[in-house]
Amino acid sequence: MASSLMKLGTLSKADREFYNTNGYCLKSDFLDREIIDKIRNEAKELFAIQIRNNGIELNSLEDKDFEPALYELFRIDFNSFIGGAKLCQHTFSMHQLAVSEGLMDNLKHIGLEHPVVCVKPLIFFNSPHISKIEGHYKTPAHQDWRSMQGSMNSIVVWIPLIDVDRNLGTLEIVPGSHLRGLFDSVEDDWFRNIPETEIPESEYVSVDVKKGDVLFFSSFLVHRSGNNTSQNIRWSMHFRYNDANESSFIDRKFPHPYKVYHPEKDLVTPNFPTKQDLKEAYSND
Repeated sequence: MASSLMKLGTLSKADREFYNTNGYCLKSDFLDREIIDKIRNEAKELFAIQIRNNGIELNSLEDKDFEPALYELFRIDFNSFIGGAKLCQHTFSMHQLAVSEGLMDNLKHIGLEHPVVCVKPLIFFNSPHISKIEGHYKTPAHQDWRSMQGSMNSIVVWIPLIDVDRNLGTLEIVPGSHLRGLFDSVEDDWFRNIPETEIPESEYVSVDVKKGDVLFFSSFLVHRSGNNTSQNIRWSMHFRYNDANESSFIDRKFPHPYKVYHPEKDLVTPNFPTKQDLKEAYSND
């Protein structure tokens, strides 16, 4: 494991007390920016393969070149865009960070006796230019526990990959809402949302974050995305963890509500591969 993955800050007793009271804890300059850049560049490189395969000009991975090219890929070949988006979720560096010793130690500091991954780590690239519904770039008010249904003290680690201000649609949270129970929610095109009538607008607080910051929050904390009014992509990561030693999680037999991860029974690409395809793939030439 790269040494840079170990360069995390350490949560204190005061951080844990603040977290228990407010449902979140924001730590500035907590993570080495080098690994953040590496993760984002790995995602860009995967997209770049499909961008160039579609004949779209891409002079560099700098945002000024990359983002317009990605928008064009989304427009002309949605399946290639989706393939790249899915493959980005499997990069080594992101998964190494998600299970790194430094991060696991901090989860223990904040109260998880036996941290376990709830669902695979996710990297997000949110923009109205690469979304078909609003919920793909601007999530409504919700509690993550509604989809996790894990331990009572389950936690989300939200990591920006760039500086995120209100123009990019920073996270908006309701401090202390983790102690107000599981809110009623309604099904929508995205997943489930908490109706606007449940929580006054005045209770939401915007959380501006910079690259290197880490936001720890309870899965019961009500939060939503701000509106990305810029021409740029909001890049972030989202890790979720349960506590295998939490009594209700044990009594409920470790429920896991993610039931759709299974292989496709039919060939995704019909009539592929042929014998000739395999001979060429394994050729010594």
